[in-house]
Amino acid sequence: MRKPWTSRLATLALVAAFFLVWQVVGSAGVTNELTIGTPGDVFAWIGGWATGRYTAGWSDLAITLQEAVLGYLLGTVLGVCLAVLIAGFEPLARLVMPFVAAANAVPKIAMAPLFVLAFGTTVACKAYFVSSLVVFISFFAVFNGLRSIDRKYLNHVRILGASRMWTVREVYVPAITGWLVTSLRLSWSWSLAAAVFVEYLSSNKGMGHVVQVGQESLAAATVIGALMIIAVVAVCVDAGLVLMERRAEEWRPA
Repeated sequence: MRKPWTSRLATLALVAAFFLVWQVVGSAGVTNELTIGTPGDVFAWIGGWATGRYTAGWSDLAITLQEAVLGYLLGTVLGVCLAVLIAGFEPLARLVMPFVAAANAVPKIAMAPLFVLAFGTTVACKAYFVSSLVVFISFFAVFNGLRSIDRKYLNHVRILGASRMWTVREVYVPAITGWLVTSLRLSWSWSLAAAVFVEYLSSNKGMGHVVQVGQESLAAATVIGALMIIAVVAVCVDAGLVLMERRAEEWRPA
């Protein structure tokens, strides 16, 4: 029992030291206040944000989460479906994989303005942009999971006369579950970051817009406070995905 408490106390001490140094350095001059702010100013802004004093508050966060979740789900479903289609047909995989690799290599951040031009500044635009980043993460996870299946397992179940549905349930699903759940953590962080980025480029609402307004007004507390809120949300969701990942580990082939 000593190690967990020791670790927690050490973590709290590091956090306290970080905020203390931040407060001292941020208060050292006007330049520092404009660039890194102080913890006092940041937490004061977060309190004002939560009560709707400075911005739309929780509605901005809700919009960003809506865009991130829609893109997250869309990209994951498309990636899984594409991986299942390609991995199950070797000639198609050899034909398509070079194009998939090329599309994955395209810098998605640079394509954000194209999404805005094509779909406007709607929620759908942000969701499509988010899905364009997520789709390749889920695709390669599921594709590799399916390719990792030992052919002898498939041969054995065929010899035993297993049906197609039984094979899918008992062989294919366990093979990809661990891979897919692990990819969901990375996909979520990218989804949230992508939603904030495209809002920053062209939007009048959402947490990305809050960051953009704070940058234009040289309000470090606004920028850092908004990023801290996004980080807290990402960590909370990631904690839930970690539990899913641990449950899925028992499905991963040895």
